[in-house]
Amino acid sequence: PIDLGDSASLLPLPLTYLENGFRARLGVSGALGIIPGLSVRFTLEATVADAVGPITTCVNVYTFHSAGLEEPVRECTDTDILVAIPNPDLALDKTVTSAGPYAQGSTVTYLLTPRNDGADSIASAGWSVTDLLPAGLTASAIEGSTSHYDCQLTTLTCTNDQPFPSGADLGTVTVTATVTGLFTGTVHNVAYVSPAEGDTELVPLEIPAADADTEESSTNNDAQADLEIKPVSVGDFVWLDANRNGLRDSGEAGVPGVAVDLVDAAGHHRSTTTDASGFYWFTGLMPGAHYSLSFSVPPGHLWTTRGATVDGAAVPATDSDVAADGTVSFTAPRTGSNGSGGPDKTDLPNIDAGLVTVPPPAIPQTPVGPAPELPVSLPQTGSSVSSWTPVGFGAILAGAVLIAISRRGRRRAS
Repeated sequence: PIDLGDSASLLPLPLTYLENGFRARLGVSGALGIIPGLSVRFTLEATVADAVGPITTCVNVYTFHSAGLEEPVRECTDTDILVAIPNPDLALDKTVTSAGPYAQGSTVTYLLTPRNDGADSIASAGWSVTDLLPAGLTASAIEGSTSHYDCQLTTLTCTNDQPFPSGADLGTVTVTATVTGLFTGTVHNVAYVSPAEGDTELVPLEIPAADADTEESSTNNDAQADLEIKPVSVGDFVWLDANRNGLRDSGEAGVPGVAVDLVDAAGHHRSTTTDASGFYWFTGLMPGAHYSLSFSVPPGHLWTTRGATVDGAAVPATDSDVAADGTVSFTAPRTGSNGSGGPDKTDLPNIDAGLVTVPPPAIPQTPVGPAPELPVSLPQTGSSVSSWTPVGFGAILAGAVLIAISRRGRRRAS
């Protein structure tokens, strides 16, 4: 057995080494704390002596060896005595309770459950739970499951107005947030529970950073929960609309080497060009986010009709989506596989652009005017006609008939 000094009686108690020291129960007086600076975690059974005299602190009181091998070495003076340390131990669990998949605009909820794993109570009211929401998430609510919690959205802290007995269930805290950032990958969220000011506990609180790995921290007051935002992709085709009907018909070829520029809502640009078959794609987009594409028109071409229909029905798989200036806006799909590399392999495979050739300039034509009017002269019959009109022609014709009749009458008379 290990003897911690002069004693009137020895009590068999468990002695557990932690990273920051030894902790043991000493009768009804509380926990005995000894901080030896060792680096190996182990648990052993020991008999410890009652503390004598007023309670105070003595650091590195003993150096411990394996039980039975040698006696412990005392490092404190005779005037130093051991301290009884209170033994509450606040801890926290954290989980994501909302269901994915997650995209921009999605709602995320976290459930925070505080515990007191120590043997003693947190005697004071005013202990609290705080969430460290990461960038890219915007909090919309924080609330406790009972009226004993006073929650503040600005600080994401809920303070409880009760003492915390050992092993008690004092309710939970729910944090609700919206995905507002522009990113993909893991979203890491950390929270912690802290005692009221002036209270101590078995494993002291170390306030974590927002990006801390709580599995590696020296305190059990913190906890973490992660969620995944999986990227998606967009494509797909630039072609020559040979018959100029605004639709991609069978046999119409793709156009290689067309520059395509992707811009997100923050103004960040990414560029690519169509491949040898006329296909393009962008991967790694945030699901649910807004983007725009800009296509560079090749020399000698224009963009074909946008949004052509067949019998009045839209045909998104074969129509052209770009405006006359070569731009189009879209919202990335909320789920997908982030595929790439050819026809219909992206998660949004129908943002297409049709080109038409510029027609040759028209040849100017010389305008042709009406034929000029010709004057008409008649034999002197006492009148003249200055123009060839239907009325004048009729008069001439009547005169000719009269002359012919007169001559025929003369022949008969002779």
